[in-house]
Amino acid sequence: HVVSKLFSSQQPHQRPNSPSKTTNKKNQTELAQELGYRTLYPPLSANRNGTLSVQNYENSDAPSLHTLYYEEYGVVVDDPTTNHNNPHHRPLTALFLHGGPGAGCFPNHARFFNPDKYRIVLVDQRGSGKSQPRGEIQHNTLLEVVHDCDTLRQHLGIDQWDVILGGSWGSTVALAYAQTYPRHVQNLILRGVCTLRSSEIDWLFTPKGGAAQLVNAKAWEDFESSITNMTSSSSTASAIQGTDTADGVAENGQRNVLHGYYNVLLSDEEYSVERLRAAKSWMRYEMQISSSAQDIITKQQDGKESSRPCPVFAFDSTKNDWCFQDTQGIPLSQEHISERDIETARNLRKGLTDTSSSSSSDAYNNSNDNDAMPRPVEKLQVPPEGTSGLSEQEQQFLSFIPAQTMLTCFYSVNDAYAMNHLHLLSPERMELLKDIRCIAVQGGLDFICPPDTALDLLDAWWPLSSSTSGDVTSNHKSIEVRIPIYAGHSMYDPAITNELVQATDRLASHIIV
Repeated sequence: HVVSKLFSSQQPHQRPNSPSKTTNKKNQTELAQELGYRTLYPPLSANRNGTLSVQNYENSDAPSLHTLYYEEYGVVVDDPTTNHNNPHHRPLTALFLHGGPGAGCFPNHARFFNPDKYRIVLVDQRGSGKSQPRGEIQHNTLLEVVHDCDTLRQHLGIDQWDVILGGSWGSTVALAYAQTYPRHVQNLILRGVCTLRSSEIDWLFTPKGGAAQLVNAKAWEDFESSITNMTSSSSTASAIQGTDTADGVAENGQRNVLHGYYNVLLSDEEYSVERLRAAKSWMRYEMQISSSAQDIITKQQDGKESSRPCPVFAFDSTKNDWCFQDTQGIPLSQEHISERDIETARNLRKGLTDTSSSSSSDAYNNSNDNDAMPRPVEKLQVPPEGTSGLSEQEQQFLSFIPAQTMLTCFYSVNDAYAMNHLHLLSPERMELLKDIRCIAVQGGLDFICPPDTALDLLDAWWPLSSSTSGDVTSNHKSIEVRIPIYAGHSMYDPAITNELVQATDRLASHIIV
C-alpha cells in the first residue's frame, strides 16, 4: 500500500489529540479572509433551467417514472459575442453532483467554478430537489443515476465533461460515472470520498461503528432512542428488537436501528406524523456527528495555531510522495509543522473494517419486496386536520417531502442492491479510470465520510498512475489526495472550499480543449 508505512503504527479508531479550548471563535468568512483562503466565486443567476424525462434503464419495459430538473450557470453557449465554433475557444464543461443521496442542488454549488471559463451544469438526481417524483425510490439505484448523467450530457449537446465535481454521495456517483463512461469525462474532483461500502454505512449507522463509539456517543443514544419510541407499527418494533430474520441482515442486530428508521421513513401508511419526526431525528443526528468535527476544528484557533491556515497533507502520484503543504500547495518547512500535525496525519485512518459479508443489507430488500415499492408523494404529507399534536418546528415539515432522509436511508439499508453490486474500488473497476485525472479533497476530521475511503481510493488508483512522471500541472493521468487535516465534511469548511476552488481553477488552466 502507498500509505502503509506512514500509517503502520496507528491504532484503529484513534482520534487526534484535541487542541485546547478557544475563547475567541471566528465565523468562517472572517477566518477564510484572515488566513488567505480562496472563497467561492460571487453569486450568479442561472442562464437557463429545464426538465428531462428519463427512462428506466434496468427495466425498459416499465413506464417512465422520473423527470430530472437541471440548471446551467456560467458561460452562455449561445452567446454571439463568444466564438464557440472554434474548438480552441469552447467553454469548459462542468457537472456538479450533489450528495445525500437526495440532497439536491443549490445555486451556491455553481460558485466553485469560474463562471467566465466553465459551462456549469447542476442536476437534481432521481427523487431529489426539484426532480419528480420527490423522494421516489422505485427505479432509483446508482446505475440509474449514472445513466441519467449521460442522458443529460447528450440532451445538452456536450461531447465530454471536462470536470465532474462530486461530494460525499456525489463522489460515489462521479466515480461510477467515470467507470461506466470513461470517454465522456476528463477530470474528477472528489470531496469527502464515499463509495457506500458496508463498512462506511456501519461506521455511521450502527452502535459499534466509529460515529457511535468514538465521535459522539450521546448523539447515537438520542438517535436510537428516538426510533425505539416509535413503536406504532409491528414492523418498526420488530426491527428495533432484532427479530427481523432476513438472511444475513439482522443476525447480530447491528443494523436494527437503521432498519427501524427505514420502516418509518418508507412506511406504507397514508399519513405518518412519525415519518416527520423520524426525518427530524435523522437530520439532527447527522448534524451532530458533523458538528463534532467542527468542535475540534474551532479549537485550533487558540494561541499559536490561530494565525495559520489549516495544513494540507498531500500526496501526488506523479511525485510519489506525501508532504505537508500550505493552502497554495507549497511544501511547508519543518518549523511550520507541529507535533500535533504529524500525530494527526498518522491517525487519519479511523479503522473502518470491511463488513460486507456480514452486514450488507441486500437481503433486507429482497425479503421485503413491499419496502421497495413506490411511495406516492401525495401520501408523504400530513393533512392539516392531523397536525394538532405537532410542534411548530414539526409543522414546518408539512410543506415538503423529506427526500434526503428517505433516499439516504433507502440506499444505506439496501446498499448492495442500490449499488447494483458494484465494488467501485475493485481492480477491474479501477482499471477503467486509467485515462482520467483525479483530485480528491478529504477533511482529516470528516466523521461522516472518514478519510479511510480516500486513502483506499489512493491505494486502488496507485497502480494506474505509478508509471507516470513529470510536473503536477502536466496532463498526465494521475491522482492527488489533498487532506486539510483539521477540516471536516462540509464543502463550505473554509479549508475545503479553498481546495475545491483551487482545483477547478488549476484544471481550467491545464485542460487541453
